[in-house]
Amino acid sequence: MRGRLARLSADARARAAVERGDFRELGLGRRFPLVVCPFNAFMHLYTRADVERFLATVRAHLAPGGLFVFDVMNPDLRWLSRDPTRRWARTRFRHPTTGELMYCSTVINYDAALQICFMDNRYERADGRGRARIVRLTHRYFFPLELEALLHYNGFRLERRDGEFDGSPLEPSSEEQICHCRAYGQTPPTAKR
Repeated sequence: MRGRLARLSADARARAAVERGDFRELGLGRRFPLVVCPFNAFMHLYTRADVERFLATVRAHLAPGGLFVFDVMNPDLRWLSRDPTRRWARTRFRHPTTGELMYCSTVINYDAALQICFMDNRYERADGRGRARIVRLTHRYFFPLELEALLHYNGFRLERRDGEFDGSPLEPSSEEQICHCRAYGQTPPTAKR
């Protein structure tokens, strides 16, 4: 991250800061007009208490009228309920550094009671040599009406929810939920003339 910042203009670097911490407890001592939680990071909030702590932190950092935007995957029960004893989606790709032909497959184990999906992503060379590398990933899935209720009861108004990053509306087949929220009691800032 610091390398990317170094490539920015001096003006942009002066406005940027890298902070490291638990996003459920972050205390920056400032408020912002926009808070973004990208790349499905919200899906790493595994309990209601985690969600509530995080949303309280967001509220504490939003300027009056500020916007909170985040994305989560839209649950697909057909995908989540796949046989956990099989590997799925064997995808062929070239290693980004070596150019070597590789395969990636996934084992999915979804705990419906917790709404948590435990995934093992297996990366292996196409020629079969060497050991496979397993990358474990855990995601908590949020159903659309559940997410709306969590936001509401934690002081947020869901102003817009897209189903894709191109701004198309949320539909049953949408892979994503992109949520645009404001804290209750805060109105959007008026445009300057």
